[in-house]
Amino acid sequence: MRLNDYLDKGASLGIDEPCLTMAENTLSYGQVQALSFTIARALRRSGVAVGEKVAILSANDPIAFSCVFGITRAGAVWCPINPRNEAAENRDLLDAFDCTCLIYQSGFAALVDQILPDLPQLTTVVCLDEERPGCQSFDQWVDGLGYEAGSADARSDEAGADEAGADEAWEGEAWEAAVKREEARARFALVARIAHAIEPSLYRVETVHGAKRHDEP
Repeated sequence: MRLNDYLDKGASLGIDEPCLTMAENTLSYGQVQALSFTIARALRRSGVAVGEKVAILSANDPIAFSCVFGITRAGAVWCPINPRNEAAENRDLLDAFDCTCLIYQSGFAALVDQILPDLPQLTTVVCLDEERPGCQSFDQWVDGLGYEAGSADARSDEAGADEAGADEAWEGEAWEAAVKREEARARFALVARIAHAIEPSLYRVETVHGAKRHDEP
C-alpha cells in the first residue's frame, strides 16, 4: 500500500472528520484527499515523472503534509529536508538524490536562496505561503487544477471526480510496475551511497555455522 491509500481509506470512513491540524488550521480528510489529487496533477503538469524526487522544506503545516500525499499519489518520491541542517548539507542532499522539485515555506527563503544556484536540476520550485521571485507561489502552481487555497469545502463529490480522473491517467498495472521499479532503484541508490560512506578499513563480520568470521572488505 502507498501512503495515500491510508488517506483514501480515512476519507471513505469519515470524509468530514479532521485529518491534519496545526494550531487553528484544520483540514478534513475530504479536503486533504482533494488537495492530494490536485498536487499530484500539478506535479505532472510541471514535468515531474514517476520515480523522480520531490523535496519539502517546511515546518509542521497541514498544506505541506498534504503535499506528501500528493507526491506519493503522483508516483514520485518524497525527500524530506531538515531545516535545522546547514545549507551545505541540504544542498548536498538535494543534489545526491537528484531532486527535480522543491516545495518550501517562506520562512526558509534565505536557505533556499543560498542553495538554488548550485542546484540546476531543480526545475520546479514552489513557495507554499508567499509570492517570491524565482519561483511559483502555491496558488499559481495549482491554478486551474480544482483546488482553491483556503477553501473549506472539498466535499466527496469533488474528491470523487478528482479520483476518477487521476485513476484514468495514472493507475493500472503498467503504472504500478513503473512505480515499483523506480522505488527499487531509489532504494538501491540510497544503500549504495551509504555503503560508499562507510570507512573502508572496517571489517565485515559474518556468522558461519555459529562461528564468527572476520573478513577484510
